[in-house]
Amino acid sequence: MIYGEVTSDREAIVPIDIIGATETLTIEAVIDTGFTEYLCLPQHIIDQLDLNFVEVTQALLADGSIVDFDIYEAEANWGGHPKDVLVHSSQGGALIGMSLLYGCKVAIDVVDGGTVSIV
Repeated sequence: MIYGEVTSDREAIVPIDIIGATETLTIEAVIDTGFTEYLCLPQHIIDQLDLNFVEVTQALLADGSIVDFDIYEAEANWGGHPKDVLVHSSQGGALIGMSLLYGCKVAIDVVDGGTVSIV
């Protein structure tokens, strides 16, 4: 089980361990149900973890624009189990997408400081 909380900015945040070539980092990531892939991380975290580059891909954003994303391989500790994930490089913060949540039950108490649980 994974636990997090809702921030005063109305974001559901959970910790996730990302295992790179050189180290493991625990990061706080926002659950983004509009993101269909696994994980977005800022490039500086990708560089720190020395993740393996896979390819460049295009994605359609909510505003209708199409942008290129660099894709990397990583391993996440997801609910106590290792899981291979593809990581999109982003200019924003860390995001957890629906592919990582697939097969899980997500419960969010949507109030400031509310509990987020993923089973």
